[in-house]
Amino acid sequence: MTVSSLEQLSALLYGVLAGVICGAAASAVNGFREELKFPTAVSMALDLLFWVFAGALMVWFSLRFGDGGIRGYQILAAVCGFCLHGLCLSRLTEKGARMLARLCRLLLSPAAFLMRGARLYIEKIYKKITFALKRVKNGIGRSTQADRVRKKIQKNYKKML
Repeated sequence: MTVSSLEQLSALLYGVLAGVICGAAASAVNGFREELKFPTAVSMALDLLFWVFAGALMVWFSLRFGDGGIRGYQILAAVCGFCLHGLCLSRLTEKGARMLARLCRLLLSPAAFLMRGARLYIEKIYKKITFALKRVKNGIGRSTQADRVRKKIQKNYKKML
């Protein structure tokens, strides 16, 4: 089987492209993380998702454009592409991800406001229902001041007898 140098060069360039795509994904994840200030667990999940994506992309590029084999120079080219993206385009990608995160937050803020209001309203109804159920369960209604005074007088009267 003969391997042409053009195929080798194209596999190398596809490796660089895969590295640039992985670098763009890493920058986008960092931009979202910095803008939205995720908790630690969500940040870890995003990192895991990134590495799954990067690994799958590298394997796919290597198998697809490397004639079914993973070649070392493709991985080295991907690392070079990742570094190339970090040097040239990472700030632009992070800015774009931050702007996209702000846009999503802006578009979702009315929904969040409505959800917050609905939650408060539902909590208010829940408190009223639980209070009413407690009253029914205990069999105690609201006693007036006169009822309390009458009970106190009856109690003292029984002590006197």
